Amino acid sequence: MPISEHLTKQIVLQIMNAAITTDTTTAAGVVIDTKDYERGVYFTFAANDWTDGTYTAKIEEDDNASMTSPTNIASGSNKLIDHEGAGASLPALSALSADGDSLPRIGVHSTERYLRFSIVSTSTSTGGNIVAFCIKDGELWSTPE
Repeated sequence: MPISEHLTKQIVLQIMNAAITTDTTTAAGVVIDTKDYERGVYFTFAANDWTDGTYTAKIEEDDNASMTSPTNIASGSNKLIDHEGAGASLPALSALSADGDSLPRIGVHSTERYLRFSIVSTSTSTGGNIVAFCIKDGELWSTPE
């Protein structure tokens, strides 16, 4: 059987490295342009320093790069995808991420061009440090057989 390799145009971006030390704070990541990444994007995040609090993902979409009129993508939206399919819940962290942990991941298929991932903290007094990444998944590339 001939062997062919399939790759996607995939890019991994660090979008946040934030020390969050106050309660009910929203720490915004960078704006992600999804042009040419029709296979969607997904986000993952970890707490590399944590003392207390819960950190929940927030994802907004907009057709404008400056995010002048962003719309929240709510938990349960068909635009959110996880290992069980569409209609996923937004993930949350409430403990330190250790080596070998499975990190929360949420996929997004938006009809808008721009996305912004943020973290909302609750029950936080001394806080933690959150790092987040965006993986942009583009079209499929194939090598000839």
